Amino acid sequence: MSDQLRKEKNCLNCGFHVEETFCSYCGQKNVALNENAWHALLHLIGHYFHADGKFFSSLKPLLTKPGFLTTEFWNGRRAKYIHPFQLYIFISLIYFFLYLNQQYKKIELQRKSNFSTLHFEMNTESGLNSSIKLDNESTLPDSITNTTLEENTLDSINWFEKVYPVSSTLQNYKDSVAKLPMESKPSFFTNILLLQAAKARESGTNNFIASLLTSTLAKIPKLMFVLIPLMAIILKLLYWRKRIYYLFHLVFTLHIHSFIFLFWSFIFLINFIITIPDWINTFGYIIIGTYLFLAFRKAYPEHWLKRLLKFTTYLFVYLLTLLIGLVSSFIISGLTI
Repeated sequence: MSDQLRKEKNCLNCGFHVEETFCSYCGQKNVALNENAWHALLHLIGHYFHADGKFFSSLKPLLTKPGFLTTEFWNGRRAKYIHPFQLYIFISLIYFFLYLNQQYKKIELQRKSNFSTLHFEMNTESGLNSSIKLDNESTLPDSITNTTLEENTLDSINWFEKVYPVSSTLQNYKDSVAKLPMESKPSFFTNILLLQAAKARESGTNNFIASLLTSTLAKIPKLMFVLIPLMAIILKLLYWRKRIYYLFHLVFTLHIHSFIFLFWSFIFLINFIITIPDWINTFGYIIIGTYLFLAFRKAYPEHWLKRLLKFTTYLFVYLLTLLIGLVSSFIISGLTI
């Protein structure tokens, strides 16, 4: 869809005279301002898909030529392809939208399903049920209540109360714990779960663990904005002697994450249509690992033994950093109530 050009020849951005479509001084397009929301949305989508087909011309080498887009960018051949930052942002938005929708779908299915073979046999005499007591040796006030749900129904509060008492309100739990001696207080992670369980019971939500995990996973997009620059720094340290600019490592990291998110987006889309077996997911990790190694070989040519050592180091640090980030997100999600 073409934009409606202004009849006036003065640039609205800098005031310079516009001969044709674009201002020769600042480059702004001389279009009319009275566009509706639908036109603005199409213009935004066209920024990725319509302009010279850069998005689609970037997809094929991204999927079939590991490391190619990074070397093309670094060699100055950039006009044909979409910018690495734009590519990553657009693909990651699609990925996280599909991913979170899949998680919500799983939670909904779990709430509606009954697992007849699932039995929890836990010692109700242990844990906080016996250790959390007030000074008068009574348990937490209003903490143990009988649930009317069946034993085999997926209900994290029902499951949790088999070991730990759950207060009826968040404030009651905080008041009860405050009265306990230091040696009887719950551990850090147990306290997080008890806080969330009390909050869930107060709000009438049964599956508080699923809600906590969903809240944690929702922070992954923000986590990636920290993880990607950090992993580019790791690459800078691994190839310090080669005097490679940080931007090259950052572009490489953006491209491999774009591939990972695009690959799993395809898997999610297929899973919406048909239920794929679990071995497909395992095979997917093998594909991603192979792609990453081939991307290393293309972007960082060196002796295979050195490459293998650096690749292994990079992968280990990446997984460790991701784990630390997820645990931190879990703690933040648990404590921010």
